[in-house]
Parts: sequence; C-alpha cells; structure tokens
Amino acid sequence: MTPDVLVVEEVGAEAADALAALDATAFDVPWSAAAMQALLQEGLTRAWVVRREAGGLLAAALLLVVSGEGELLRMAVVPEARRRGLGRLILH
Repeated sequence: MTPDVLVVEEVGAEAADALAALDATAFDVPWSAAAMQALLQEGLTRAWVVRREAGGLLAAALLLVVSGEGELLRMAVVPEARRRGLGRLILH
C-alpha cells in the first residue's frame, strides 16, 4: 500500500466551503463559508491547507498578514488526522 502524498498549498476564497466544513469538525462554533470567503477576499487574510494529493482536506490555517507579520486566526485538523504533526507542517 502506498502512503498518502501530502500537499501544502495556499488557497483563496474559492476554498471557503471546504474550509468551513473543516472548521465545523474542530470547533463548537464554526465559522461559516460566507465569513471565510469575506476574510479571504478582503486581502489581509491568507489560508494554507494540507490535503492529500488525491483529494481530501486534512488541515487548514488562516492568518491575518500585515506588514510582513502574521497572526494565526484559526487552525483546524480533521479528527482522524490529529496528533500527526499536520499543524506544525502547515505553519512551516
């Protein structure tokens, strides 16, 4: 069996639905797709994800980036992939 190949990439507002679905697996009060889309369209918020090459979002981080400095707004990892270093991977 071949292990999953993981991809780390930046995504934009087009990923708002997938980001919101992931957020709902991690938080009691998840952010909506509309909120994610608005943040990503306004220009200061950026999102990175870890996904399987064959598809399937595993983790995401949203950061507010101003003057070269970032503030972590939100991070989520699907329950079945937690404690495997994906949060660390996405921030490096």
